[in-house]
Amino acid sequence: MFTSVGSADFKQHINLSIYAYEIIQNDIRSFMEKPSQSGFFNKIIEEYQDYADASISSALARKRESLDLLLASIPDSQEKKKVVDKLVGQHERELRERIASYPKGKYMKFRLNKRNFSILFEEKCPEEKYYDSQGKYIKAIVEEYARNSPLKREEIFFGSRLSDIQSYINSGLLVKVKTRKGWTYEVKPYDIRVDASGLYHYLVGIATSPADPDSKPRIASFRVSLLSSVSSRPKSYRSGKVTQCEAEQIEKQIQKKGVQFLLGDTEEITVKLDELGKKMFSSQLHLRPTPDRIEEDGLYCFSCTQSQIIYYFFKFGAHAEILGPERLREKFAQQYLDATRIYDDYTKNE
Repeated sequence: MFTSVGSADFKQHINLSIYAYEIIQNDIRSFMEKPSQSGFFNKIIEEYQDYADASISSALARKRESLDLLLASIPDSQEKKKVVDKLVGQHERELRERIASYPKGKYMKFRLNKRNFSILFEEKCPEEKYYDSQGKYIKAIVEEYARNSPLKREEIFFGSRLSDIQSYINSGLLVKVKTRKGWTYEVKPYDIRVDASGLYHYLVGIATSPADPDSKPRIASFRVSLLSSVSSRPKSYRSGKVTQCEAEQIEKQIQKKGVQFLLGDTEEITVKLDELGKKMFSSQLHLRPTPDRIEEDGLYCFSCTQSQIIYYFFKFGAHAEILGPERLREKFAQQYLDATRIYDDYTKNE
């Protein structure tokens, strides 16, 4: 049975497994512009509580509903009810066993916001039937969250934002976004896409910069987790509907550049790979640009953004040489030079 009275200052203590603790610390840094342990836990409770299997009452209701749909063609009877009850009971036992299996490891404390405090301490919570305390219920939610894939965790944490963006797309509303770097864009939203590696969600559309009235609309993508804010403009302001022609152009650019590099300008880029570099190129698929042609002497020619070349080829070191454009070659040379300076004392001693 949950305790009826919580801390006067809304303090809450939980003991997470080491696995969940490390995931949470990483996600706090990745998902939050201003990292806050309390803010993170409150956000997870708000976004995930209704969908998590840790909310056993909700999970059992979903299970019963799915079974009723599955068995809809069978006439109702006492026997049918017994079968459904038995399967739901089995699901409950499995959920309880999973929750009991989460180990202790790291003691953490944070403050619940007023909304979560009210739900957990001041109102009748259906989960008190399954947990000894609010802390154990919160732990179960967080442990389950941590065992999702990085993409799913991003989807959970930014659930409200993703839902808002989808509603703007459906309504044809223009969207105003602000990045963590302080840049503001107005976007005709086209779709929410996931990069080829399945790591992040991106808002894809046609963007203009209000700060530069002369800027031309351009196809762009914005990583949802790196936006400071997302809001819609009223319909009377300007239409945010993407035309069929614009949609076709966007799809072509996604195929050519990859969804995460849409905002950058495409350039003709030439890279020379040695034998090991060729093997690395064949085996390392993450962010790999598609070559327009490959020549016999190890020359790989691309039409893509400089960012994609930097992200992909920088780790190749001496096994990939940027031949052009010159400014990209200089950028690689300078970054490698800056890196070697860290080890000046070591190389001099050698």
